[in-house]
Amino acid sequence: MAPTILRRGAAWFAGIGRPKNEGTKVYCISGHVNAPCNVEEAMGIPLRELIERHAGGVRGGWDNLLAIIPGGSSVPVLPKSICDTVLMDFDALRDVKSVLAPPRSSSWTSRPTSSRRSPGSRSSTA
Repeated sequence: MAPTILRRGAAWFAGIGRPKNEGTKVYCISGHVNAPCNVEEAMGIPLRELIERHAGGVRGGWDNLLAIIPGGSSVPVLPKSICDTVLMDFDALRDVKSVLAPPRSSSWTSRPTSSRRSPGSRSSTA
């Protein structure tokens, strides 16, 4: 996608998706679908269209769908009644009390600033 963005420009890329949810996202579709895959698609694509277009639909048909986990095992599950119409972007999933990706915990991503040392420095307690 990067070469296309460079060729067509940022305004073109920002025109993909919905307002405040512009651009594309890589979606990982797995589970009880006919063709599990990773696909880059526009933000705001309807969930059902995403699954049917790229993963060949739900095994046994859409009526076999019970629920989905839109952003990983730590996010709220969406029942089929919501899956029928939900859009796959940050705002639409927030509106149905779920998320596209779990929030990051600062404790997972970095140590507190006070415990950081410069490369090659030694602890005074060593």
